[in-house]
This record gives sequence, structure tokens and C-alpha cells, in this order.
Amino acid sequence: MFKMTYNEMLEQLRKICAYYFFEKDFDENMIQILNKFSDLNADEFAKKYESKTDEFIHKIANHVDGNRGESIKLINHAPEEILATLIYRLMTFVSYCNENPQKQYTLLEGTNSQLVIECLINFWHHYNQESPLI
Repeated sequence: MFKMTYNEMLEQLRKICAYYFFEKDFDENMIQILNKFSDLNADEFAKKYESKTDEFIHKIANHVDGNRGESIKLINHAPEEILATLIYRLMTFVSYCNENPQKQYTLLEGTNSQLVIECLINFWHHYNQESPLI
């Protein structure tokens, strides 16, 4: 078991995303994708695509301990709705970390894949409960 602060988790997640998720033009593409869905209620949209996004994150997590090419390929071929939901989760996690940088979190493993699952799936589900455990 590994203990990390949310600030430490955020720093590590940034490194993982920069290497395994994003290519050069990713930021520009993400802005375009998010703009397509800007008229929708973000929470309802995220809930609608929750299970498909969880599934997608698990697929990516299988590659973040070493296979950048496969994770980039998954990102490049993902439906825009899933990418928009993934970005919304990232933004939610970043916001929470910025508000609670020193709060402790316990990870079962110290792998990149476990960190991605904790930050983008488990955190998301706890955050959206009425009485979150985070």
C-alpha cells in the first residue's frame, strides 16, 4: 500500500497523461471536442457515458506501464463522447486536487495503471456519491 497526497497524485497523473495520452495536437483537439458538447449539462453527459468511459479507461490503463503506442492509438480512435467525458473527469480531479493538495490517499499498488484507475474511475465514482468517501 502506498500513501500519497492528492498533490503528489496529480503530479504523477500529469506525467502519465503527457506521455501516454497526449500527442502534439491533443490540446487543440480536446478544445474542439469539448466545444461540440458545451451546450449539454456536463454532469448528465458524464453520467450517460459513465460505463463506456470506465471501460475505455481500463483499456488505456493496461498500457500506461509501458506501451505508449497502444494507448495513443486508443485515444486517437475513441469516440468524441468518451474523450469529452474523460477530459471532464480529468478536470474534476484536477479541481479537487487543487482544493485538497495535502489530503492523503492510499493506493493499493504503486503502478501507473493503478494510479490512472484510482484517479479517473474510483475517485470519479466516490466524488459523485452523495456522501463521498474521498
